[in-house]
Amino acid sequence: MIQTMGLVITTARPAEDLHLLIKELNVDPVHLTGQDVSGATVLRLAATYPEDVLSFTAIDLDSA
Repeated sequence: MIQTMGLVITTARPAEDLHLLIKELNVDPVHLTGQDVSGATVLRLAATYPEDVLSFTAIDLDSA
């Protein structure tokens, strides 16, 4: 969860959207790379849908 100017942003919805895109394109499993905030999203995807992920690289997750 990220808090910015009073807004609360989570990675749950973007991770679910990415999962649905992977399934719709029928390209699973995939190699994922995420940097900064997107790193948190792909980390959530990898944790929630491990069958979608062949490999995962996270870069600079300090602010995520």
